[in-house]
Amino acid sequence: VNHGYMSFDDMDQKLQRNPVQFCFLGLGSPRQEEVASYLSKKHRYTMFLCVGGAFDIKLGLKNRAPQFIIDSNFEWLYRLIQQPRRARRYSKLVKLFYIISKFPVKVQR
Repeated sequence: VNHGYMSFDDMDQKLQRNPVQFCFLGLGSPRQEEVASYLSKKHRYTMFLCVGGAFDIKLGLKNRAPQFIIDSNFEWLYRLIQQPRRARRYSKLVKLFYIISKFPVKVQR
């Protein structure tokens, strides 16, 4: 267990001293993805899992959306309303989905 304020090299050295099979990264986006990308190249037998705010929810620091919102697949909207700073990240996803939608899909039968 460590805080996310270590340098990537310090994290690498710690994993070299204490190898693990699974490493849960709850550092927030995009830092957790950057750390996972960097470390996965050096630690091929470690699975890096970016869990984001799951730790906050599990520890009771933040609440999940009400069940009817979860069931309707709008938890992302609930999160956006709770944390407006997510709007920038979500807008990048919209652009990505638009770009992906322009590629033809080949269906083999």
